[in-house]
Amino acid sequence: MEWNATCEHWQAVQTALESRYLPIFYGIEFIVGILGNTAVVFGYLFCLKNWNSSNIYLFNLSICDLAFLCTLPMLMRNYAQRKWTYGRGTGSSLQLCPLRSLST
Repeated sequence: MEWNATCEHWQAVQTALESRYLPIFYGIEFIVGILGNTAVVFGYLFCLKNWNSSNIYLFNLSICDLAFLCTLPMLMRNYAQRKWTYGRGTGSSLQLCPLRSLST
């Protein structure tokens, strides 16, 4: 039995979704995420006087989210070109390994 028996051309549909829609939605997520998390970081740094444990947790969460957002341009290019252009990730030279999204 095939992976998806309800759609005859599921591989073509999957390829079209990955190459056309994922880069667009990752781009939107990148822009909104950078703007929102930067506002949160600057709000915590310049406007918050009293730091408690929940504020420290949310500040660290926004910093980690900014670090994750830095991987999205590489994923956008990966899905748009259908190949990883940042090296093999092995060997002695400094190369970027293929970064996967956290949801897998």
